[in-house]
Amino acid sequence: MQQPKGLPRLENIMQRWFARTRDQEARMGCVYSAGAFELDDREGPLRDFLHQEVTRWRAALRRTVVQAVDQGHLKRDTDPEQLVGEAYALVLGLIHDTRFMRDPRAADRAQASWRRLIRTYQA
Repeated sequence: MQQPKGLPRLENIMQRWFARTRDQEARMGCVYSAGAFELDDREGPLRDFLHQEVTRWRAALRRTVVQAVDQGHLKRDTDPEQLVGEAYALVLGLIHDTRFMRDPRAADRAQASWRRLIRTYQA
């Protein structure tokens, strides 16, 4: 949140998320993604807590996208839910490819995908 509102902040969030995934979650795993797959068909307080945290994170991403639209950095017709879903999918793919596939270039691929994706939304 130390970056200016809009695309600079969104870019910083994504870079930090990619780095964390590459540097930490590749070794230790991601409790959010593992928990989501494990608890997707179960009810209970653990699933509820995990769902609440993921929902909170996605809301923060969505707010940042809306700010980028308001700042004129992203196209006016940008669907924040769509962009958040696409960004989330990139990180889930990165988690899979770094941890399960042990692909040393996974972060580079995710980064290239992010660059291509965000260009389609830029004003």
